Amino acid sequence: ETITTLYIGGLNERISEHDLRDQFYSYGEIKSLRVIPRSACAFVTYTTRKAAEEAASKLSNKLPIKGARLKLMWGRPQTTPSPAPDSSAAALAAASAAAQQSSNFFNLATQPPAAPAFAPLPPPVYAPPGMPSTGYYASMDPSRMGSSTGG
Repeated sequence: ETITTLYIGGLNERISEHDLRDQFYSYGEIKSLRVIPRSACAFVTYTTRKAAEEAASKLSNKLPIKGARLKLMWGRPQTTPSPAPDSSAAALAAASAAAQQSSNFFNLATQPPAAPAFAPLPPPVYAPPGMPSTGYYASMDPSRMGSSTGG
């Protein structure tokens, strides 16, 4: 296996990146640590598989930080190739894609955006040439069909 990333779930707002780094650094060199507050999770990536395996075996089912019992699992492999080290724009795009991918924990199919709840208005209807444009239908005209305006 070439996966070197561990998933940590069940984070709360009291657990900081520093707390996670303190817990994981003793097992090997950490390549990256990404905390995703919106999803209450984090990803720790080690530089070697051996370090990741050691952390996983030692911390599995016993990872309490600040009173929270955290869930530890292997991270999924990323499908995007890693960018060149000097390409900061590519690194930002890859991190954004990884964050979006990591928020889909149950591999649910993504839904296309829903159509608006209302239909667009039809184009205006104009009176044919030679007909008065009164703003109402002939059946609504009070001077027609026997109505009287006085008397």
